[in-house]
Amino acid sequence: MDSIWFGNLRFTTPIPVETAWAPHVAGVCAVLLRNWRFQPAPYEPLCFRGCTNLNEYVSFWRRHRSPGHPPTRDPGSGLYVAYCLLVDRSRSHRDQVEARLIEHYHPRLSLAPWFAEAKALAAVAVAGRS
Repeated sequence: MDSIWFGNLRFTTPIPVETAWAPHVAGVCAVLLRNWRFQPAPYEPLCFRGCTNLNEYVSFWRRHRSPGHPPTRDPGSGLYVAYCLLVDRSRSHRDQVEARLIEHYHPRLSLAPWFAEAKALAAVAVAGRS
């Protein structure tokens, strides 16, 4: 598999979170769970996130991932990430893309009430480093 499509966007090949790396550019990141029942690809999106720096977001998942969280149907499957570069697009465009993907795929974590709060806290932390 060379890439994975969500809507009309081409994302990179899913990479295990433990070994994932992404460029320091803007784009949309997908955190995925291997799920053989999910179609068209065997990866179920858990969340989508428009990012100014994809590498920071991927690194966050690599550092903060813990076994069994979030709950999975197949605990041995692990988490994966894939991303779509949107270097020449504005923040508002990335936010719109993120919202459309969430609306279409209904990823479990993006729709969880605590995820919105965590997303807001992460934005404040990143802004504080600027």
